[in-house]
Amino acid sequence: MPKTKKKFQLFLAIIGMLTLLGIGLIFFLKSPFFKVELSIKESHLEIGTQASTKPDYYLDGARWCVPLSHVDASAVKHTKVGRYPVYIYHGFQKLTSYVNVTDSTAPVVSCDVKNKTIVPGETISVKSLGLNVKDYSDIESMKFTKISSTKFYTGLPEEETIDMREAYRKGIPMEAEEFQFAYGGIYTLTISVSDIFHNTSEITLNLKVEEPPVLEIPNDFYVAFGEQIDFSEYIDVWDFITDDMDVDDIEIDTSQLKPSTAGTYPVSFSATDDYGLTATKTANVHVSSQDALQELLNSHAINLTTNAIIGAKNPYDSGYYDTENIEFIQNIMLPCIVNIENDALSTFGSGFIIEINDAFVTIATNEHVISKDLTVDVTFFDALSCNGAVVAASPERDIAFIRIPIDDKGSNVSLAREYIRKLRTVHINKRYWDSLADNCGITIGYNCIDNKGKIWQTSTGHIIEKEAVRDWNHYKDLNETIISMTPVAGSSGSALFDGYGRLVGMIRGYTEYDGYRETVAVPLSEILNYFEIVFKYKIHYM
Repeated sequence: MPKTKKKFQLFLAIIGMLTLLGIGLIFFLKSPFFKVELSIKESHLEIGTQASTKPDYYLDGARWCVPLSHVDASAVKHTKVGRYPVYIYHGFQKLTSYVNVTDSTAPVVSCDVKNKTIVPGETISVKSLGLNVKDYSDIESMKFTKISSTKFYTGLPEEETIDMREAYRKGIPMEAEEFQFAYGGIYTLTISVSDIFHNTSEITLNLKVEEPPVLEIPNDFYVAFGEQIDFSEYIDVWDFITDDMDVDDIEIDTSQLKPSTAGTYPVSFSATDDYGLTATKTANVHVSSQDALQELLNSHAINLTTNAIIGAKNPYDSGYYDTENIEFIQNIMLPCIVNIENDALSTFGSGFIIEINDAFVTIATNEHVISKDLTVDVTFFDALSCNGAVVAASPERDIAFIRIPIDDKGSNVSLAREYIRKLRTVHINKRYWDSLADNCGITIGYNCIDNKGKIWQTSTGHIIEKEAVRDWNHYKDLNETIISMTPVAGSSGSALFDGYGRLVGMIRGYTEYDGYRETVAVPLSEILNYFEIVFKYKIHYM
């Protein structure tokens, strides 16, 4: 047989064998013996995680044939939430499994600055804090929360939410609105970041808002010649960050002060906190004679509320005014006026503050207002009430004095030292009184307050006779001031002022004389004389 024919026959035999093997392979791949099934039709995948490409993850079947499969997971977007198909090819089979990409991962938040020091009024923002946020999903919001301090109110809202969705999607830098801290202190600031699936991360920052200590000193010091000044009584210091500062931490420079020479001298005050921040203030110390100092008070050129006044005859003096206006005086003198209740007799009347010294507030009233009661209820112009002790009373003069102690705390039988700065004494000018003629006819007025501090009675009129001897209530030769007003019950003991604010007397009541009914008052001279008898010193301020 020719050699060529033999080669052709061998070729046909090989083709036949391959054909038989192919047909057999086809029948084998289609046979139940080679068939596989999906073991996972639906699965869940955390965002950012790659889908599996291993056939045995998705398929059930003979161990030897499952690895022969091919997995195509190219449709899965692992950085975006959604439902995606995964195709598995096995022989002539094409199977589809679905992967659900979900997001339960919180954003990653980092910050370049964990501890930041700023000054009051300086702004902070996401940018200035170097805040960085990473997340596979869109950021929905950024919240500045728990803005707090253990010491001071921040002046900021408890929570401020900033919608960051649009900025994040467009790639805009996250420069949230700026915050300003108005006060010094140490603060914690928690920043919460949430994605659109409400996964939240927090980062806490510490903020130290540095501010120098705060010095509190009077606007000016007014001092009489030779007076020793204890500046510590009038100054104070406190710090936003450290709690341990007190007056001893204040340095006082009095090198230019000349306390025995009239003039104005600067005195400087400085205090430095633990962080090296220093506060400085300078006040002027005005040195003059006692009379000149008192005249500044009397004319309202200086004020005890805003100035330190040392060595004046009466730093609480309500003073006088240049223009006559009785209605104005009636209202401006309210800090001098009190209501007095006598519980023993179930009666009430009025009184006025005649002196304030380091130990007592002394009140003048009529003897018939307090009668024989040794303790009365005193109410001041702002409704504060306190028990007062009757220390002197003269039925013949119809004058009584009540005293209330002053201490550092105050109680129902004493007044707090700080409270005393609200009160004023009546303005007494004995020389002015002595200069008035008997029939001077000057305009006068008074106010009464009730036990709530409210004005309930007011009246104006004039003096008919400055001093007249009358027989009142069977007391012979009683010196009285005859006035034109018609007082009512409860007005007894009220201070009588002229239109400039000067005390001229005290309401007493009515008397019958030669068939006429008169309204009478205790003259200023009688009040001052009895004060000197009782307390052994004069109270003539002018």
